[in-house]
Amino acid sequence: MNFRRWHKWLSLVVATQLVIWLGTGLYFALADHSKAAGNTYRQPIEPGHQEPPARLADIASLPVKNAKAVRLFYLQDMPFYLVERHTSAHASQPRDTAVFNAFTGTPVQLDESMIKAQAQRSYSGPGNVLSVRLTESPVAEIPGYRNAAWAVTMDDALATTIYLRADTAQIIAHVDDPRRLRNLMFKLHFMDYANEGSFNNLFSQLFGLMALLLTLTGIWWLFRIQKARFSRRYPRKPSPAQASL
Repeated sequence: MNFRRWHKWLSLVVATQLVIWLGTGLYFALADHSKAAGNTYRQPIEPGHQEPPARLADIASLPVKNAKAVRLFYLQDMPFYLVERHTSAHASQPRDTAVFNAFTGTPVQLDESMIKAQAQRSYSGPGNVLSVRLTESPVAEIPGYRNAAWAVTMDDALATTIYLRADTAQIIAHVDDPRRLRNLMFKLHFMDYANEGSFNNLFSQLFGLMALLLTLTGIWWLFRIQKARFSRRYPRKPSPAQASL
């Protein structure tokens, strides 16, 4: 096995990633983090009047089996039940949910008009709505998010897209051009090339293995160089039998 060739190729790959780390680290040190968060035109949604109504549908009457959790939430001042058939530790992880009208107990499917209105309540910019679309999981611009989401695109100078949860219309994030640049830098810095939203990914593990192999092949190459130098400095003396020939 040609350890020198392996060492050279491994050093090229590792050095390239090191340069990427330096460049992205410089970006993180100099960037305006408040702007890079994508919240230039984001504003908090006022909760409005949210006193529990006097009469709601009985939770036990909801047509759902094996419910893990039920909670009341408001959308545009209207009460709804969110039933979770499968819960997870984080909101970004896969969930199995259903939404019901809290007055009648009937299933509700959020439509584009409700999503559009909710997105506009969280938006303070000068743009108008260009499109409203439902995006299946995974959502490319929200690394690590593993549920369906609505994407509301605005026609402002920053190309803002507002992402909302498909089940409750809760705002997930505003993503604009500065945040897209930040997402790219995170992808390069953490080698998250599969868009998993985590630094503990296959590419990080492969890089660690390559760095280990680079070290081992470097040690082997150094050993061979030192061995050759030792042989030249202290050549082996011929045995008496070889000297008599």
